[in-house]
Formats: sequence, structure tokens, C-alpha cells
Amino acid sequence: MNAVKVKLREKKISGGRKSLYLDFYPAIKHPETGKDTRREFLGLYIMERPKTEVDKQTNKETKALGESIRAKRQLEIQAGNFGFFEQNKKEADFLEYFERCCNKRHGSNQSNWKSAYKYLYEFTEGSCKMSDVTDTFLDEFKEFLSVQDLAVNSCVSYFNKLRSAIKEAFAQRLLA
Repeated sequence: MNAVKVKLREKKISGGRKSLYLDFYPAIKHPETGKDTRREFLGLYIMERPKTEVDKQTNKETKALGESIRAKRQLEIQAGNFGFFEQNKKEADFLEYFERCCNKRHGSNQSNWKSAYKYLYEFTEGSCKMSDVTDTFLDEFKEFLSVQDLAVNSCVSYFNKLRSAIKEAFAQRLLA
């Protein structure tokens, strides 16, 4: 992607206020819709003509917050991480994703993946979001496998299946 510049802009709205938004140039692709977008409204407002010292100070602090968000977005874009649009990805079902990974496999490898899924499902009690997959989660799953009535090689194999699925999810930018 070309160097994207992010600028903090103001848009006049009703009530003698201005709304702060970020302007992306050139436009970036919205990860959910695939459409080009140039703006992100921040939900921050300033007074158009502050009269009191309190209003002036509030404007100054609000602009500083907007500038901080702008700098964060610029860094995220440079790192290729458009996380500010990806909250819904964090809420995506990791078990569903893992099951899709299982279904892509063939032969005896698929049955090994299905077995890993069975233990992962049992471990998570059927509920696991992308945001739940952390280092602690992996350590706890490894511990869970070790107390099951499984051969050591099976434990290692099932854990490696989980690691493989996590690497795929990371490559697809579903996990940070």
C-alpha cells in the first residue's frame, strides 16, 4: 500500500460545534465492506467559538485526544494492522474457524484434526472467541491435554494442530 497519510480534520455541525474526524489519503479499503473509505468519525466535538477558559481548555484537550488517535491510526496503517475496523474479528468464533481448518484436511490427517477439535471443544466447553486465544489459553490447553488419557504423541499432535490453526488465523489477520 502506498504511504497513507492520516490527518485530523474538523467538520462544522449544528449548535456552534465541530466534529473531529480522521481523513485518510489516499483512501483505504474497509476490511469488512471492501469499499474505499476516506473518513473515520471519532465522536469527539469542540466548540466553534469558545468563550470561556473552560471551553478553550476543553477544546485543547479534545484536540489532543484526537491527535493521539490520529497518531495511533497512522502507526497501525504503517504496520498493516487495521485493527480499528476489526473489533468484530475479535468476537468471531475460533471453534468454528478451527472446524473449517479440519474440513480442509484430507485422509488420516483430517481424522487427527477432528480429534484435536473434539478435545478443544471439550476444553472450551463449546465457546471460544478469537480474542480468547492467548498465551495463557495455550498453556491451559496444553495442561488439559496432559491430564487426558492420551499418549504423549497424541497430545503433541493435537497441540500442534491448534498451533497450525492459530498461525493460519494470524496470516489471515484474524488474530493479532
